[in-house]
Amino acid sequence: MATSRNSPFVQDKERGMIDKDLREGLEEIVGKEHVSTSPMDLQAYAFVQGTGADIIGTKPADVIVLPQNALEVSKVVKLANQYQVPIVPRGAGTNSCGMNVAHKGGIVVDMSRVCNEMYVDEENMVVVADAGCSVYWIMRELDKKGLRFPFMPLYTAGPQIGSGVSCNITGNYMTRYGSMGDNVVGLDVVMPTGEMITFGPGAIKGGWGHYQRYVGGPDLMGLFINASGTMGIVTKVAVRIKPAPEAEDVLCFGWRREQAKELTEAMYWLQRRFVYDFFLINRWNYHSAEGEGRLSIPEDVHFIAMISIDSPSKKELELERSRVVTIVEQYQGIDLGELGKLTMGPPYYRIWLSVSKWMQRIEATYFWCPVKKFPEVYDIWEETCRKYNFWDGEHCPAWFSFHGRNTCNPYPLLANANPTDPDELSRLKEWWKELNVALCAAGCVQYDLGDSFPDQNYEVLGPQWDLARQIKRFLDPNGIMNPSRTYGG
Repeated sequence: MATSRNSPFVQDKERGMIDKDLREGLEEIVGKEHVSTSPMDLQAYAFVQGTGADIIGTKPADVIVLPQNALEVSKVVKLANQYQVPIVPRGAGTNSCGMNVAHKGGIVVDMSRVCNEMYVDEENMVVVADAGCSVYWIMRELDKKGLRFPFMPLYTAGPQIGSGVSCNITGNYMTRYGSMGDNVVGLDVVMPTGEMITFGPGAIKGGWGHYQRYVGGPDLMGLFINASGTMGIVTKVAVRIKPAPEAEDVLCFGWRREQAKELTEAMYWLQRRFVYDFFLINRWNYHSAEGEGRLSIPEDVHFIAMISIDSPSKKELELERSRVVTIVEQYQGIDLGELGKLTMGPPYYRIWLSVSKWMQRIEATYFWCPVKKFPEVYDIWEETCRKYNFWDGEHCPAWFSFHGRNTCNPYPLLANANPTDPDELSRLKEWWKELNVALCAAGCVQYDLGDSFPDQNYEVLGPQWDLARQIKRFLDPNGIMNPSRTYGG
């Protein structure tokens, strides 16, 4: 970020030096021990688990701040406005589009300490939690009451629920219940000006709490879902919960690579029947486990689908199982036995108990497409990976997709990318751009947007995105809240 007359930053940002008054102001708000300009800390926050700094080429932030509550967040935002300093909220660091790295400098607000309150409101069937609370912790508490979070996120760092709203997290079991945005009924938000607002009926003091999303007028809560902190900082969330199924099971079936169309028909009719969950991966996910001899999959199987079913009783579960098997067999899938239970399965909060060691440095994109477009979209994924020499065990081009009622929500990734290799980093950047441009040209829409994506990924949205930018300018007149070129910053 260029230094202006009024900027508190010195030119040598590598040293993590900021204006003395700004630092003292932050320390007064959150405590000296919760403010850092240590070069080591700043460098750590410049990187995330997924794609971000590798593609953007960002420098570290100027200062890291860890507030403890919404009031402290509000004061930090007001101070940032006073000094015209960019401010980037951050959860556990698993975002895949680069919107949680401060590549324009400024303040990173780590929300990990905003974790003071979490309670289950069984009367309204919601869970209410501060933004920094781990979704996995919430899920375990719900288990004790025979309740469930509406879906199971797939992020090994344990996503925070506030960033879960900001990124509209998805996961297993969303086929029936949808993503985070489909289940939010209340939010507390610190606006870009520092004002604190409660959205939903929970705003009525002395009322019945959070029980409904729509309270008349436009859906203002939607402004903050999937906005990556550009419209404000979420500090508290109320999310719908559901009862745990009485009986459930995970079935597993496989298809050959050339059977993508048959697989697609099976996916379509199973989702149309509204199975509990459909989760699709490719064989690369099991590359390490197979190499170690820990499991055996038929040689010609390429696609592996986990299908979760549930029913009010074991007898009805067997009936549902037979319905699933009938559809799968009609479209030439083969039964892979207990593999589904080894891979996932309630009530566990992890996936791949015996599969690829892919949680190193990953490069991943995330998007939506109609389920019937799967063969075309998968061809784009494979062809682009092959072109850049990433279709091998070294890079492990793992595909997995969550599924809505009539959609695929794929999260394909290179599981073992090495961006510290200059040649590979150059190929990664070219691969990343070509892949996402091709997906956009095929009619796919990005799950989230950020500065790591090519311009085409949001320019195609036309007037819709122009309006989003206008709203951003209205809510954030100083342009400090997670500024990016995506929103015209």
